[in-house]
Amino acid sequence: MEIKENPDNYYETLRLMGVQKEKELNTLIREALNNDEWIKEASLQSNTTAKMVKQMQESMEALSALGNFPTKRDVANVAKMQVQLEEKIDQLEEKLSKMVKICKASKRKKSKDKKDKKKKHSKKESGKSESIDKLMHSLNEGMNQTHGKRK
Repeated sequence: MEIKENPDNYYETLRLMGVQKEKELNTLIREALNNDEWIKEASLQSNTTAKMVKQMQESMEALSALGNFPTKRDVANVAKMQVQLEEKIDQLEEKLSKMVKICKASKRKKSKDKKDKKKKHSKKESGKSESIDKLMHSLNEGMNQTHGKRK
C-alpha cells in the first residue's frame, strides 16, 4: 500500500514548484527581451507594418472618395463637430434661460409698479371722493335748510 502524504505538504510542494517555474519563465523572458537580434527584427517588422498600414489607409481614402463613402477620419471629424455643436447649444440654452428669467423679473416689477401706482392713485381718488362727498353733503344740507326756510 501506498502511504499518503500530509495535504499541507502537498500544497506547499506544489507552491514551491510553481515559484520555481515562474522564476525560470521570467529568466527566459528577460533573455529573449535582451536579445539584440530579436529587437532589431521586431523594429524592422514594425516599421514595414506601419508603412503598409499607412499605404492601405491612403488607398482606402482614395477608394472611399471615389465611392463617396465616409472614412474613419471623416467620422471622427463629424464626431468632434457634434461635440462642439452640443456645447454651443448648451451655452445658448443657458443664455436663453437667463434672458427668460430677466424678462419674467422685469414683467413682475412692471406689474408691481402698476399696482403701486393704482394704489397711490386710488388713495388720491378716495381722498378726492371723500372731499366731494363732504361737499355734496354740505350742499344737500344747505339746500335742505334753504328749502326748509322757504316753506
